[in-house]
Amino acid sequence: MTYRNFATSSSSSNDIKQRLRRTVHFIPADNTKFLNKSLSLGADTIVLDLEDSVKDKTIARDTLSTFLQSNMCTSRDRNATEVLVRINPLSTEMWKEDIDVGFLGNVDGFMVPKVESQDELVMLTEILSDVEAKQNDSRRKILLPIATETPNAVLNIASIAKSPRVAAITWVSFFVVSYVTICICCKYHLCCK
Repeated sequence: MTYRNFATSSSSSNDIKQRLRRTVHFIPADNTKFLNKSLSLGADTIVLDLEDSVKDKTIARDTLSTFLQSNMCTSRDRNATEVLVRINPLSTEMWKEDIDVGFLGNVDGFMVPKVESQDELVMLTEILSDVEAKQNDSRRKILLPIATETPNAVLNIASIAKSPRVAAITWVSFFVVSYVTICICCKYHLCCK
Protein backbone atom coordinates (compact mmCIF):
# COMPACT_ATOMS: atom_id res chain seq x y z
CA MET A 1 0.00 0.00 0.00
CA THR A 2 1.25 3.44 -0.85
CA TYR A 3 0.42 6.86 0.53
CA ARG A 4 0.56 10.45 -0.60
CA ASN A 5 -0.30 13.96 0.47
CA PHE A 6 -3.23 15.85 -0.98
CA ALA A 7 -4.55 19.34 -0.40
CA THR A 8 -7.55 19.69 1.88
CA SER A 9 -9.02 22.20 -0.53
CA SER A 10 -7.99 24.04 -3.64
CA SER A 11 -7.67 27.30 -1.72
CA SER A 12 -5.95 25.89 1.32
CA SER A 13 -2.29 25.12 1.85
CA ASN A 14 -3.05 22.75 4.71
CA ASP A 15 -2.16 19.22 3.72
CA ILE A 16 -3.25 16.05 5.43
CA LYS A 17 -0.21 14.43 6.98
CA GLN A 18 1.32 11.52 5.20
CA ARG A 19 0.44 8.31 6.99
CA LEU A 20 2.03 4.95 7.10
CA ARG A 21 -0.51 2.18 6.78
CA ARG A 22 1.59 -0.75 7.94
CA THR A 23 -1.18 -2.33 9.98
CA VAL A 24 -4.75 -2.13 8.76
CA HIS A 25 -7.35 -3.89 10.93
CA PHE A 26 -10.81 -4.64 9.57
CA ILE A 27 -13.52 -4.57 12.21
CA PRO A 28 -17.04 -5.90 11.49
CA ALA A 29 -19.35 -2.94 12.08
CA ASP A 30 -22.01 -5.13 13.68
CA ASN A 31 -19.79 -6.30 16.54
CA THR A 32 -19.94 -3.90 19.48
CA LYS A 33 -17.23 -5.73 21.44
CA PHE A 34 -14.77 -5.48 18.52
CA LEU A 35 -15.67 -1.85 17.83
CA ASN A 36 -15.07 -0.86 21.44
CA LYS A 37 -11.66 -2.54 21.40
CA SER A 38 -10.61 -1.28 17.95
CA LEU A 39 -9.11 2.07 18.93
CA SER A 40 -6.86 0.47 21.55
CA LEU A 41 -5.21 -1.96 19.11
CA GLY A 42 -2.45 0.45 18.11
CA ALA A 43 -3.04 -0.14 14.40
CA ASP A 44 -2.11 2.53 11.88
CA THR A 45 -5.57 2.23 10.32
CA ILE A 46 -8.87 0.78 11.51
CA VAL A 47 -11.45 -0.06 8.85
CA LEU A 48 -14.98 -0.26 10.23
CA ASP A 49 -16.50 -2.66 7.74
CA LEU A 50 -20.07 -2.33 6.48
CA GLU A 51 -19.47 -4.57 3.47
CA ASP A 52 -18.21 -8.17 3.42
CA SER A 53 -17.83 -8.96 7.11
CA VAL A 54 -21.44 -8.19 8.11
CA LYS A 55 -24.58 -10.20 7.44
CA ASP A 56 -27.30 -7.66 8.21
CA LYS A 57 -26.39 -4.23 6.81
CA THR A 58 -29.11 -2.42 8.76
CA ILE A 59 -27.96 -3.79 12.12
CA ALA A 60 -24.35 -3.00 11.18
CA ARG A 61 -25.20 0.61 10.33
CA ASP A 62 -27.13 1.05 13.57
CA THR A 63 -24.33 -0.46 15.65
CA LEU A 64 -21.68 1.61 13.89
CA SER A 65 -23.76 4.76 14.23
CA THR A 66 -23.94 4.29 18.00
CA PHE A 67 -20.20 3.65 18.19
CA LEU A 68 -19.23 6.64 16.03
CA GLN A 69 -21.33 8.97 18.16
CA SER A 70 -19.92 7.63 21.41
CA ASN A 71 -17.43 9.64 23.44
CA MET A 72 -14.79 6.99 22.75
CA CYS A 73 -14.83 7.78 19.05
CA THR A 74 -15.62 11.49 19.00
CA SER A 75 -12.79 12.37 21.39
CA ARG A 76 -10.15 10.12 19.83
CA ASP A 77 -6.71 11.39 18.86
CA ARG A 78 -6.91 11.78 15.07
CA ASN A 79 -3.12 11.61 14.80
CA ALA A 80 -2.91 8.20 16.46
CA THR A 81 -5.07 5.78 14.49
CA GLU A 82 -6.74 6.53 11.19
CA VAL A 83 -10.40 5.45 11.15
CA LEU A 84 -12.12 4.60 7.87
CA VAL A 85 -15.57 3.24 7.09
CA ARG A 86 -15.66 0.58 4.41
CA ILE A 87 -18.81 1.24 2.42
CA ASN A 88 -20.69 -1.10 0.12
CA PRO A 89 -19.82 -1.02 -3.61
CA LEU A 90 -20.88 2.01 -5.65
CA SER A 91 -22.72 -0.36 -7.99
CA THR A 92 -25.31 -0.85 -5.22
CA GLU A 93 -27.61 1.64 -3.49
CA MET A 94 -26.40 0.67 0.00
CA TRP A 95 -23.29 2.88 -0.09
CA LYS A 96 -25.35 6.07 0.24
CA GLU A 97 -26.59 5.08 3.69
CA ASP A 98 -23.05 4.00 4.60
CA ILE A 99 -21.76 7.49 3.78
CA ASP A 100 -24.45 9.05 5.98
CA VAL A 101 -23.37 6.87 8.91
CA GLY A 102 -19.70 7.73 8.30
CA PHE A 103 -20.47 11.42 8.66
CA LEU A 104 -22.00 10.86 12.10
CA GLY A 105 -18.60 10.29 13.64
CA ASN A 106 -15.07 11.54 13.71
CA VAL A 107 -13.84 9.36 10.82
CA ASP A 108 -11.01 10.20 8.48
CA GLY A 109 -12.53 8.79 5.33
CA PHE A 110 -13.93 5.86 3.46
CA MET A 111 -12.63 2.64 1.98
CA VAL A 112 -14.37 2.04 -1.33
CA PRO A 113 -14.58 -1.57 -2.56
CA LYS A 114 -14.76 -2.82 -6.14
CA VAL A 115 -13.84 0.51 -7.73
CA GLU A 116 -13.56 0.16 -11.50
CA SER A 117 -13.00 3.69 -12.79
CA GLN A 118 -11.98 7.22 -11.92
CA ASP A 119 -15.49 8.43 -12.81
CA GLU A 120 -16.93 6.58 -9.82
CA LEU A 121 -14.54 8.34 -7.44
CA VAL A 122 -15.14 11.75 -9.02
CA MET A 123 -18.89 11.25 -8.44
CA LEU A 124 -18.25 10.17 -4.83
CA THR A 125 -15.96 13.17 -4.26
CA GLU A 126 -18.71 15.55 -5.38
CA ILE A 127 -21.16 13.96 -2.95
CA LEU A 128 -18.65 14.12 -0.09
CA SER A 129 -17.96 17.79 -0.85
CA ASP A 130 -21.68 18.57 -0.74
CA VAL A 131 -22.12 16.86 2.63
CA GLU A 132 -19.01 18.56 4.06
CA ALA A 133 -20.30 21.95 2.90
CA LYS A 134 -23.72 21.36 4.47
CA GLN A 135 -22.10 20.33 7.75
CA ASN A 136 -19.45 23.10 7.67
CA ASP A 137 -16.82 20.37 8.00
CA SER A 138 -13.43 21.72 6.91
CA ARG A 139 -11.74 18.31 7.20
CA ARG A 140 -12.03 16.56 3.84
CA LYS A 141 -12.58 12.83 4.01
CA ILE A 142 -9.97 10.73 2.24
CA LEU A 143 -10.68 7.76 0.00
CA LEU A 144 -8.92 4.43 -0.04
CA PRO A 145 -10.19 2.55 -3.06
CA ILE A 146 -9.76 -1.19 -3.37
CA ALA A 147 -8.86 -0.92 -7.02
CA THR A 148 -7.78 -4.44 -7.81
CA GLU A 149 -10.87 -6.55 -7.27
CA THR A 150 -11.93 -6.72 -10.92
CA PRO A 151 -10.06 -6.84 -14.25
CA ASN A 152 -11.43 -3.39 -15.23
CA ALA A 153 -10.03 -1.93 -12.03
CA VAL A 154 -6.57 -3.32 -12.76
CA LEU A 155 -6.68 -1.84 -16.26
CA ASN A 156 -7.73 1.56 -14.86
CA ILE A 157 -5.54 1.60 -11.75
CA ALA A 158 -3.40 4.57 -12.87
CA SER A 159 -6.39 6.85 -13.36
CA ILE A 160 -8.03 5.56 -10.16
CA ALA A 161 -4.87 6.46 -8.23
CA LYS A 162 -5.00 10.02 -9.59
CA SER A 163 -8.59 10.54 -8.49
CA PRO A 164 -9.53 13.30 -6.07
CA ARG A 165 -9.03 12.49 -2.37
CA VAL A 166 -7.30 9.16 -3.02
CA ALA A 167 -4.68 8.78 -0.32
CA ALA A 168 -3.69 5.18 -1.07
CA ILE A 169 -4.56 2.18 -3.19
CA THR A 170 -5.12 -1.21 -1.67
CA TRP A 171 -4.11 -4.37 -3.48
CA VAL A 172 -6.26 -7.49 -3.36
CA SER A 173 -5.15 -10.04 -5.95
CA PHE A 174 -7.37 -12.98 -4.98
CA PHE A 175 -10.56 -11.56 -6.51
CA VAL A 176 -8.97 -10.80 -9.89
CA VAL A 177 -7.39 -14.25 -10.09
CA SER A 178 -10.66 -15.99 -9.21
CA TYR A 179 -12.64 -13.80 -11.64
CA VAL A 180 -10.23 -14.51 -14.51
CA THR A 181 -10.18 -18.22 -13.66
CA ILE A 182 -13.98 -18.38 -13.71
CA CYS A 183 -14.13 -16.56 -17.06
CA ILE A 184 -11.54 -18.89 -18.62
CA CYS A 185 -13.30 -21.97 -17.25
CA CYS A 186 -16.65 -20.79 -18.59
CA LYS A 187 -15.23 -19.82 -21.98
CA TYR A 188 -13.68 -23.22 -22.52
CA HIS A 189 -16.41 -25.10 -20.66
CA LEU A 190 -13.81 -26.49 -18.26
CA CYS A 191 -16.27 -26.35 -15.37
CA CYS A 192 -18.81 -28.43 -17.30
CA LYS A 193 -16.56 -31.44 -17.97
